[in-house]
Amino acid sequence: MGIIGLILAFAVLIYLIIRRDWSILTATIPASLIIILFDQMNVWTAFSSFYSAGVGSGMASYFLLLVFGALFGHMMGESGCALKIAHILIKLLGKERVGLTIFILTVVMVYGGISALVVVFTVGPIGLVMTKEAGLPRRFLFAAIIGGAGSLAMTSLPATPSLTNLIPTTYLGTTAMAAPALGMISSVLQFILIVLYLKFIEKDTRSWVWDSKMLRGLRSLAWTTLAKRVCLTGPFHFYPSSF
Repeated sequence: MGIIGLILAFAVLIYLIIRRDWSILTATIPASLIIILFDQMNVWTAFSSFYSAGVGSGMASYFLLLVFGALFGHMMGESGCALKIAHILIKLLGKERVGLTIFILTVVMVYGGISALVVVFTVGPIGLVMTKEAGLPRRFLFAAIIGGAGSLAMTSLPATPSLTNLIPTTYLGTTAMAAPALGMISSVLQFILIVLYLKFIEKDTRSWVWDSKMLRGLRSLAWTTLAKRVCLTGPFHFYPSSF
């Protein structure tokens, strides 16, 4: 029953965060309650002893890392360093490769020590301008950012300063440079797959944008034609100069 409760708790956690826009901390409460009930634990004891202690120790252990990561991301944005990096990448890769540029920019920043949460606020303003110039919708920007923030720079590149790489060093006795060869192989595979996926959705998104513009144009033409017919054949029989 404990395994079933754990799987159900993870499903509820993912659903509340992604579908209901709950904060991660708030969503852990009902998820923890499911685990407690399936394990037949005392609810008050579990929340007051285990849940509170776990949340408190986690915040205390990584509070400074998150704060300094946020400050570093803010400094990158305010100093113009992030914008400079973006311009260099655009110059090297071209404006037609907006998705690849945002993806690489996100990977560089996350690997440089910026939290995956903070990098959204750092790359976001730059990416909005880039996607607007490229004629792409806003949702494409977040696909490129999440692809860079939640993949190789956060998990598999050797010595990455992300929490997912640092937390195991405490419990497994490893270092941030553990398994560098395996990490590089995984990083290369992730890079290739994400770039291919971004190319696919960029092509699909451009097609969707073109179809939407064409649909709006046809709709506008239909309404204009209908208005002309009503004005010319209706009871008032006038022809506005705006037509």
